[in-house]
Amino acid sequence: MAAAGSAATSDSGQVLIADGRNVWFYDRDLQQVTVKPVDAALSATPIMLLSAAPKCARHSTSVIAGQKDGLSWLRIKPRGSEADFARPCWGLRALKLRQMILEDKLGQEATLTFSRSQRNASVTAAEVSFTPPKDVDVIGTPQK
Repeated sequence: MAAAGSAATSDSGQVLIADGRNVWFYDRDLQQVTVKPVDAALSATPIMLLSAAPKCARHSTSVIAGQKDGLSWLRIKPRGSEADFARPCWGLRALKLRQMILEDKLGQEATLTFSRSQRNASVTAAEVSFTPPKDVDVIGTPQK
């Protein structure tokens, strides 16, 4: 998540913001924003897997994938074809998530490293609000 101000000041990269109603994905290079209602957007993404939502088990199964780089790995297998990811893996140390490797449907891989995570941290409304910049294409309709 990023504050709206930080999204507007950088020239490249991507920003993902969830404001409680909508999930905004801003690709600065493409000058494009995709917005989806939070329930629809999160149900098929790795973000859903990180939530404590009981619905998680309905959308995926998990398999122990061994040890590597000092981490215990867990492979998540999404159920159904609507998921935005093909094979997410979680790297755990001392029962804490340290790394997540995601492969999308096109075979592109991204690695997320969690070095300073905090559960249930306070977040201000400004940190999760987003207004698309002028002159960008917006795909989707935000929930009010």
